[in-house]
Amino acid sequence: MSHEIELKLTLDAADARRLGRLDPVRARVVGRPRTRRLVSTYFDTPDQRLRAAGLAIRVRRVGRLRLLCVKGQQTSLGGVLVRREWEGRTTSDVPSILEIADPELRLAVERAARGPLSPLFTTVMSRTSRELDLGEAKVVMDVDTGVVVTGAADAAAGENGRAETAVCELELELREGDPATLFDFARELATVVDLRLSTDTKAARGFRLLEGGLPTPVKAAPLDLARGDSVEDALARVVQTCLDQALANQLPVLLNDDPEGVHQMRVGLRRLRSALTLFRSVIPDEQRARLADEVRRLTTELGRSRDADVQAAEIVGPVAARMEGDEAFVHLAALLRDEREAGRAAARSAVAAPPFTALVLDLSAWMARREWRAQPVSEASAQLFRPITELACALLARRHRKVVRRARRFSDLPIAARHELRKDVKKLRYACEFFRSLYPRRKLQAYVKRLSSLQDALGYLNDVAVAEEYVAHLVAVAEREGGHDLQYAAGVVLGWHAHALAVEEPRIERRVAAFLRACPFWG
Repeated sequence: MSHEIELKLTLDAADARRLGRLDPVRARVVGRPRTRRLVSTYFDTPDQRLRAAGLAIRVRRVGRLRLLCVKGQQTSLGGVLVRREWEGRTTSDVPSILEIADPELRLAVERAARGPLSPLFTTVMSRTSRELDLGEAKVVMDVDTGVVVTGAADAAAGENGRAETAVCELELELREGDPATLFDFARELATVVDLRLSTDTKAARGFRLLEGGLPTPVKAAPLDLARGDSVEDALARVVQTCLDQALANQLPVLLNDDPEGVHQMRVGLRRLRSALTLFRSVIPDEQRARLADEVRRLTTELGRSRDADVQAAEIVGPVAARMEGDEAFVHLAALLRDEREAGRAAARSAVAAPPFTALVLDLSAWMARREWRAQPVSEASAQLFRPITELACALLARRHRKVVRRARRFSDLPIAARHELRKDVKKLRYACEFFRSLYPRRKLQAYVKRLSSLQDALGYLNDVAVAEEYVAHLVAVAEREGGHDLQYAAGVVLGWHAHALAVEEPRIERRVAAFLRACPFWG
């Protein structure tokens, strides 16, 4: 049993061919490169029980040699994948569970499979390997080009029962030393070639191809902190889970038209900014400001797409459905479709651009090295090594008080102040999610239920506030393009929601009052 620690990046084929000639590689390469043909067949039960258990099993052919490999549940360290792995020789093209030498892993596979395994898909790769000396670490750099192939007779496979997808990726596998050096080298390499960080394994690609589907949007995974965790450990795990959510939605943004992908990536980034603010007392100001600014820039670039989606689904769409056939609304809907397409293209460009990869590598290196320790010894820095339970109550109480101060004056708040209240509520919700495992479940759920209800109500209020400016923008675009008079449609949309808000206002006030009566679960 060993642990595989690797950083995976994608690149185009032309860049893959010239990697060995680039200065960052030439300066560190040890020995000569080696190229091999690898044919790996992945197995599972028909209902994919191994996959559900976080296990993957394959048989790889390298010339006449056959290798049986089992990989366990993967975790992340920044963008690095950390997985338990066992590999050994075999004489068969079909895996035998009895050949798995590690008893613990063999038992896990037996329990998960509970029956025979079948071949599902195959990867055919040309792999060029180079050993690198990075000073603080020894690394193997593998460049894989090839295809993932499935013979499943499904819609994606077509009439010949075969489907395939191309692969071109770079893997940096740590053999010994500091994992943070992987990020440093990747950042240097990214200055001379376009790279994109990937958490998409070949197995994941194979299952997606088998199912004929697109990468699906991913919500935040539950975070379970332990009461004995230090503030430093909690900080690292909170930031990690936020980064994981953003990275998990990279492919959905790039390849899927589902607007939920952009939404979930923005949620991950906003949670990340909120976490950096939440832990500001133990993070050096320069570090926090630099990282927060990078995250804010990317969140803003995704905003155009998200704003258009919200307006289409929540503001213009419901009214247009009632005005079906009206020429003004037909044109307004067409303009909104154009805005959504332009916003989606901008989001994809932002995620595919080098600054996104640079941000992820910066954050990952920051976490791997625990750079927040680089600060003078003080009462604040000493908090890093205290139990998170000593700080969590104070952090939650501080955010709760901020919401309460504004909520008590809700009926008198102008639109701008209500918007700030909505943001405060969202930050409090994130903090509750981060620390939820530290407190009694029943008390937490009762509190979060009222908080979530208030957040939903304020969200609609904010969408309507944004609508006035957004619809005015669409009208201006229409007038520039050909003089279409959309003032009527705009008036109907805004009037519709103004009436809805007037009806909703008492309900929002009741939700505010209900939250003000909520009992803090951390007391």
